Amino acid sequence: MRAGFSARGLTAAVLALAVDALYIEILLREGEGDLDGARARFVATAIGAAALCTALGSLPAREALRLLLLSAGGFGLLALAVLGAASLGMLLLVPAILALSSASRLASGLTVPAAWVIAATGGLVAASALVAGVWLTG
Repeated sequence: MRAGFSARGLTAAVLALAVDALYIEILLREGEGDLDGARARFVATAIGAAALCTALGSLPAREALRLLLLSAGGFGLLALAVLGAASLGMLLLVPAILALSSASRLASGLTVPAAWVIAATGGLVAASALVAGVWLTG
């Protein structure tokens, strides 16, 4: 990371958006799912939201906010990769690892307790949003 900028984080965001676009394209072209369905819209939105968190966390800002956003984005992508492992989910592993790697490097500049609390909060926010979304669209 240079001057508060994370190339890994931005790369993760771009890759996640590419997977999101591929997911939407498959839904539209092959008819494997209905983009009008709540679950398909939720998954597409969740990938986009995780990518947005990762991108915003990669830009210069306060370290605590960046760590929160990178953690939320990275853990969100990781959870989506696991949930969608039978289809395109595995493609989200690379951006998830990049985002979490960027978060880890950023955390090294904070005190250990603060870094743990902030990263765990990001992960819990991502997990809560995904659980709520899956439950509401089920």
